[in-house]
Amino acid sequence: LSNAEYRELLKGYFSHEVVPDTLIMNSGLHDGIYWPNLRHFIKGADYAAAFWSEILEGLRRKGMPLPEVIYRTTVTTGGYARSLGFNPSKMEAFNGVVIDKLRQYNVISRVIDDFDMTFPWHYDNRANDGVHYGRAPLKMKWRDGQIGHQYFVDLMLGHVLLNALCTRS
Repeated sequence: LSNAEYRELLKGYFSHEVVPDTLIMNSGLHDGIYWPNLRHFIKGADYAAAFWSEILEGLRRKGMPLPEVIYRTTVTTGGYARSLGFNPSKMEAFNGVVIDKLRQYNVISRVIDDFDMTFPWHYDNRANDGVHYGRAPLKMKWRDGQIGHQYFVDLMLGHVLLNALCTRS
């Protein structure tokens, strides 16, 4: 959201007579690298929540239906990547900050906890390459000498997202 052109592009999706009925947003592992510490990240999360709140408030003022906003937390890194700048402890804290800010600004409707969903697979590289869930598996040996199943977690997330979209409250 630091890029003005990108912000305007996003605003454009909500400036017509028909707006999206659902918005799925997420933080990513790149946030763990971009934001050096929690204090800076809190400011960034506050800025993002205020931005989305302003968009939703504009829709309210026009009497338009608001999209359901689903926040998907970031995944847990696996294997060697657990010790990098987007380690699980840092990203769990960042996920909590974003959720708190989005709730404070009354932006989100629901949360899908992809962090907890991927946490059981974060110790080794059985379901990821460290930072990527979702690459199709190859019939080749991984770091541990075995063949893994890299897209299982993304397939599971797909089912969770479809269920969230199809079971509106």
